[in-house]
Amino acid sequence: MSRQRKKTVFVPKCYESAKGAGDTSASIYESMLIHPQYKRLTYRQRSLYDCMKAQLYGKSKPREAEAYRDIPEVRANEAFFFGIDDAIKYGFATAKNHGDLYRDIKKLIELGFIDKLCDGKRGQWRAVYRLSDKWHTDSS
Repeated sequence: MSRQRKKTVFVPKCYESAKGAGDTSASIYESMLIHPQYKRLTYRQRSLYDCMKAQLYGKSKPREAEAYRDIPEVRANEAFFFGIDDAIKYGFATAKNHGDLYRDIKKLIELGFIDKLCDGKRGQWRAVYRLSDKWHTDSS
């Protein structure tokens, strides 16, 4: 007879989370923090990247994932959704000002931190992205 293992649940320290157990986290490694490409990002762009990374690791795929069934990365859980509503929630845009957000996303793509897989349409779908490793080999 085999015994079942108990799942260990990571509990963040009180200074790390307001929610405690079950909260979403996204690791940032020192090699990224000191990399020249990362240093080219503004503080706002770094924070946006962190929020996007949390979308991949902590959020379940919404019902709209069915609308993207022809994109293999969505089915393989390599992709994450990030739209205007998400940007407003995290403080990267307002209902009337999206320009800074789009410039920041463009920079994250340009420097190789994310890839855009599909555009979103306000009120219908959110844009689909995936994290990229191009930043550590790209010197543009």
